[in-house]
Amino acid sequence: MLIDFACNRTGSSVSSVTPVGWTTAKNDVVNSTYTARTMISHRILASAGGGSITGMNSAQCRKVLLLFRSTVAIVSTVASTFNGEATTGNPSAQTVTATGIATPLIVIAAAAATSSSTPAFSTETPAMTNLVLSGTDAALRVGYTVYNSSPSNQSIDMNDVDTNVLQSGYVRFT
Repeated sequence: MLIDFACNRTGSSVSSVTPVGWTTAKNDVVNSTYTARTMISHRILASAGGGSITGMNSAQCRKVLLLFRSTVAIVSTVASTFNGEATTGNPSAQTVTATGIATPLIVIAAAAATSSSTPAFSTETPAMTNLVLSGTDAALRVGYTVYNSSPSNQSIDMNDVDTNVLQSGYVRFT
């Protein structure tokens, strides 16, 4: 999974870029003094490896690439309808409805902001089992939980830290 955040501090637009061969699950943008776009994409990678992944490129870009290796062959992926909000205010709380969904699946959430404050999940219920920051300035925070059985619904929220993007959903594997 690729979580791709791009920001342009001049207010100019940020073009969306889905890497070749990938599927975008969510694409949210806010245009204001700081323009911000976050995209979540997924793909089944071939075991041969190689190649390159091209995403968005702007004045400020942060990327998190999550690679999950299964003990059985993955044939396809099915994404939920992802939640998403890009705003200059406080994003609304989101719920990923995963209870009762066939497994394996990964519930994922991303919080991104253009400010110097690190975005954080103000609500994370239940707590994500893994959190990843995008680097030293951490303009992008990603949380995820892998469910091999009995997935739970996930509530997620973030506070207003500037120009904000909050996204959440799940990807199921067959």
